Amino acid sequence: MAATTSQIPVPSPLRMTGGPGNLATEWKRFRGQWTNYSTAAKINDEADERQAAIFLACIGADAYELYETFELEEAHRTDLTRIMAAFETHCVGEVNVVYERYVFYKRKQQNGEAFESFLAELRKLVKTCDFGAVEDSTVRDRIVMGIRDDTTRRKLLQTRKLDLKSAIDICRASESATNQLRAMTNAATTFTPSPVTRRDATGVIDATDAALEAGPAAGSRTTDLAGNVHRRRRRYATDASTAVVNTTPASRRARPTARSATLATERTTSHPSVSRRPSRPSTSSRTTPTRI
Repeated sequence: MAATTSQIPVPSPLRMTGGPGNLATEWKRFRGQWTNYSTAAKINDEADERQAAIFLACIGADAYELYETFELEEAHRTDLTRIMAAFETHCVGEVNVVYERYVFYKRKQQNGEAFESFLAELRKLVKTCDFGAVEDSTVRDRIVMGIRDDTTRRKLLQTRKLDLKSAIDICRASESATNQLRAMTNAATTFTPSPVTRRDATGVIDATDAALEAGPAAGSRTTDLAGNVHRRRRRYATDASTAVVNTTPASRRARPTARSATLATERTTSHPSVSRRPSRPSTSSRTTPTRI
């Protein structure tokens, strides 16, 4: 039996710090852990003296000092039932129920606080309020009045026959949907497609296309750095010896002239007889008929 008992973790010591409400909550925590431990380790089968000794060994130094102040008869100092009753009176009997309920009703969900944290705090505070059979409905009411999100509160008020379980499920689902929507919105705003650059036949990046690729759609009107409005189109050098497209405004204005000269040269070479049209005679060289 001793080997089995050593493998079972003992309850955490009773913490005596904090106000009366915290002390009552802490005592209920230790009492529950002690009940589970004594059952698992089969301490209830031991003699009363041994049960009291194990209890006092687990309760901690601060709580043991408190035990020394209890006014118990010598025969009762080894009776576990009497010892636990004395701790119950000291830790729970001093709780001001009116004040504990005031603290409970004043509790609201803080800015940035998760709903699970808010719910856990309400369940902790309600233990010292002595609501009895209406404990669940009181926690439900505090959830409806204490949450920060008005949209969730509207859903709770619209639900007929709302109980504690339904209120918790609605709040959890609403908070989860809000977090998922926020994550999707942030992902959509931070996504920026990378610009597509193209290379010409010589492998040199076309600076004009690279700059315009990330701009508006083809055919839209854009404004260059000089403030001139122009149609978005690809421009290539007409000179076969030039590999890179010039992007300066002056070179762009010069391109139509060079192109026109090239076309004129091609026409002259292919049709020598029609290189130039005959000029019309001037008005001064025309002969005026003489009247008779």
